[in-house]
Amino acid sequence: MVGIEEIKPDEALFDRLCVMFGKSGLIERYLELARRYEAPDREDGPGPNMKNLVKIIQSHHANAKLFGKWRVIEMCSETINGWWWTGKLVMKRYNVIEIQFEGHNGILGVGSNLSHIWGVASRLVPDVQPPSGPLPYPQIAYDNDEERLDRMMGEIVRYFDEVKDVIRRDLADFPKGTL
Repeated sequence: MVGIEEIKPDEALFDRLCVMFGKSGLIERYLELARRYEAPDREDGPGPNMKNLVKIIQSHHANAKLFGKWRVIEMCSETINGWWWTGKLVMKRYNVIEIQFEGHNGILGVGSNLSHIWGVASRLVPDVQPPSGPLPYPQIAYDNDEERLDRMMGEIVRYFDEVKDVIRRDLADFPKGTL
């Protein structure tokens, strides 16, 4: 297997991924999710217990792995058409939860956080509205409500499932790699 440091980002494939997100409605769906779980009065604090967060994600029938040093959870990982796709939750300052999605085939890689994918898609897909303002998108945040966190993780798992369904349908001809 090729080491992760040898995987090369592919801008053309990334643009194609962004167009797919834009045309499939995944960006609008992400914005709905972000608006529903935005916490406008965020405080910087310890955030959720990351080990418990992994258990919550797993209770929604998704795989999850904690990288505690970076406060990152990889989740909903799956090989589709020779590509390894994974969603990530990154805990940022002020308890903001950044959602990322990426894939690689052992040689090439694509992916980013969803706000960046949205920005690129808005350049490439006429119907996608561009981000605007200093915070171009609502930010999902943890607000110390465990029941809300459980609902949020269930919706994020379903969102990643939708993303993977679109990938199965629309990216079947991505270049095969070493996976």
